[in-house]
Amino acid sequence: MLQNIELEQSILACMLIDRDCAMDSGLLSSVDFVVPANREIFNSIKRLTQADKQIDYMTVYQDLNQEIPLSHLTTLSESMPTVRNFQEYVKQLKDITLKRNLYKLSEKMKDKDRTGKEIAEIAEKEIFEMQEDITTGEITQVRDIVLSTVDEIQEMYYGNKPSGIMTGYRAVDALLNGLKKGQLIIVAARPAMGKTSYAMNIAENLILQDKSVAFFSLEMTKQELTEKLILSSALVGNDKLRKKTMTDYDWEKVSNATNAILQTNLFIDDNSTRTVSEMHSMSRRLKRRKGLDLVVVDYLQLMTTKNNSENRQQEISTISRGLKIMAKSLNIPVIALSQLSRACEMRQDKRPLLSDLRESGSIEQDADVVKFIYRDEYYNPDTDLPGIAEILVAKNRKGPTGKAELGWIGEFTKFLDIDKLERRR
Repeated sequence: MLQNIELEQSILACMLIDRDCAMDSGLLSSVDFVVPANREIFNSIKRLTQADKQIDYMTVYQDLNQEIPLSHLTTLSESMPTVRNFQEYVKQLKDITLKRNLYKLSEKMKDKDRTGKEIAEIAEKEIFEMQEDITTGEITQVRDIVLSTVDEIQEMYYGNKPSGIMTGYRAVDALLNGLKKGQLIIVAARPAMGKTSYAMNIAENLILQDKSVAFFSLEMTKQELTEKLILSSALVGNDKLRKKTMTDYDWEKVSNATNAILQTNLFIDDNSTRTVSEMHSMSRRLKRRKGLDLVVVDYLQLMTTKNNSENRQQEISTISRGLKIMAKSLNIPVIALSQLSRACEMRQDKRPLLSDLRESGSIEQDADVVKFIYRDEYYNPDTDLPGIAEILVAKNRKGPTGKAELGWIGEFTKFLDIDKLERRR
């Protein structure tokens, strides 16, 4: 078995003679210690630290009910540890743990009852978890990044660098200043309001800016989404396709849209059983190989965790938290579409509220931005606002909330800036 008993002893000795080292016990786990007695001593030090008690050979001996010989405790110092090297000792021990876990994983990969695909997925998931667990608690001192941060602030202020990725919708971008890295953005609406179209329109705008987008669809097939993208981009109504009334000009527009899309980086996955961890792994690979600027998930309530022990509220909480972790880990924005409850339709003013989010507590908590889509003409055919869609920003962790108006052309399932809608009229 991969182990280093002297290194384990050196770390424990540092903790016993220096309180600062003992306070860093959170950097390690009991699984890092192979020798059972060393593992018990570590657990004792951690308990005493959490209880804010004195830590030395005698207090640990007493905490362990004298089950570990005092002679074993006192011999720890024979490893001749150096307190100033404690962080290096921790790094080395965590590295040994990583190697040990990789060896165990290699044994799992010999399982003949699993398919190659299953083994590959298990390996990727476990390796990622191992990498997440090897942190040694290094923290950034602000002075190391303050100057570069000021440079970024100046670039944003003087217009040289936006704080986020522009969606292509001026009114929305003016309110939110783009899609920011690490953000979880919830886009919610009642059915038929255009959630998928809005997300696909944003994806279209981004890929035409040479951005890379991954679209995870748990509802529509990749063929359906691609058809939707082509027709929307070409401004050709689906009715013309269905009724077979397309003109030569329509086909020319479809051809031009197709040629433009062929040059872009849009990736679609339509596996309806996809979990957050699978999406995370796929997105991480995609970012490494092709680059990735945005992930879209359509939609949140269709997702599961494959954990039968969780009730639905716990499951949604796990999913929303996982999506936020994915956004932060990949350092890109993640847009997750969400259904709304029927509560908004019971009110006279049917504009959505945060409380209308289905299983809303965890979704609202994890989201950096919550946007609702509302089209008055859906409820009021005689509205004074035909063809107007309201994007209602109900939560914005880094800025203002408010309303942005976009044009909506239902024939093409297309959102566009208001001035473009006016020109069409």
